[in-house]
Amino acid sequence: MFKKIFTTLTLVSFLAGVALPVMAETDTIQSPQPTPTKSPKRVQLDSNCMIAAVEKRDTAIIAALDGFYGSAKAALTARKEALKAGWALPELKDKKTAIKKAWRDYRLALEKTRKDFRNARKAAWQQFRTDRKNCGPGTTSIDNTSEGVDNSL
Repeated sequence: MFKKIFTTLTLVSFLAGVALPVMAETDTIQSPQPTPTKSPKRVQLDSNCMIAAVEKRDTAIIAALDGFYGSAKAALTARKEALKAGWALPELKDKKTAIKKAWRDYRLALEKTRKDFRNARKAAWQQFRTDRKNCGPGTTSIDNTSEGVDNSL
């Protein structure tokens, strides 16, 4: 009987020795203080500057596109007239030469037209990047689109 009482008391005192410090710790732990949140940096954006930059870029691209289509239309018209004139020639050798020349001239005209448009589009985007930087920090993080969106024009 003595062993049972001794074992029970030992077990109770052991558990009390383990549980009391844990309970004491939980009583003394303070709830975490809310950390002060930093207010997000406010970046001043010059919206009017960006509106002007977008206007300038897109107007230049539209003008370049108008020029492209005008030049492509002129190249097609010249091809049509040259092919008709070539087919109207009486000699077979002259027909072949004229038709071949009409197609070569058309190809060269389109290559120049495409190159001119591509250069004008790139220049408009380069100017836009410069204008956007001048509008202040933060404009790139809002509108980070590049000229790749216009590659399919």
